[in-house]
Amino acid sequence: MLTQKLHSSIDILVVDDHESVLQGVKFFLKQNIENVYIKGVLDGKTTLQQIKGHKYDVYIIDLNLKDIEGYNLILAIREEHPDAKIIVYTMHEEIWYVKMLLELKINGVVLKSSPIYNLKYAIKKISEGESYYCPRFKQIKYEHNLLCSDSFLLATEISGIEIEIMQLIAESYTSAQISEITGYTKNTIMSYKKDLFRKFGVKSAPELIAKAMINGFPIRKKTKK
Repeated sequence: MLTQKLHSSIDILVVDDHESVLQGVKFFLKQNIENVYIKGVLDGKTTLQQIKGHKYDVYIIDLNLKDIEGYNLILAIREEHPDAKIIVYTMHEEIWYVKMLLELKINGVVLKSSPIYNLKYAIKKISEGESYYCPRFKQIKYEHNLLCSDSFLLATEISGIEIEIMQLIAESYTSAQISEITGYTKNTIMSYKKDLFRKFGVKSAPELIAKAMINGFPIRKKTKK
């Protein structure tokens, strides 16, 4: 058990839709950080209410909430409090999530497969103005960079609409059909596809989808009904 404690007062909001995890995190932090106030929240809606007019010192956010995507919740917090210090506490270890969190410039990441004491280290580091990534998170990022010749994609910005277009391509929809589904013009869809080919360094749709899937993007091949 950790006995060392932080000495400055700190106000923390913990968001996790699993009651047992939420209570476990609150108990651990209260035991290991002095002068701490912890508010636990189970859903995104309540979180959005909590951040109105009140800024917490640290936000510990799970990515999997029932009513709102963790990604969107993080953006909402940053919109309300641009300099918010956010730690993501998640079970997801897929390279797509690694990429997404790096793009969001999260202050800290602790994977739930890691010992919980990493949360204390994360809070200490970001309270001092630094960032903190647990050893497991850094290992996943390092292994991907080491083993994958396409590691440059970790630093490449891929937007939500580009992900949607790739998914529709994987489902064998044509540019005209994708235009109808998304509401963008056919020329705009063609422009997006051309840009995706450039970003991924490919010359065809099958190559694009294969490389996207290999690199952990959330693309699944489906049979069009």
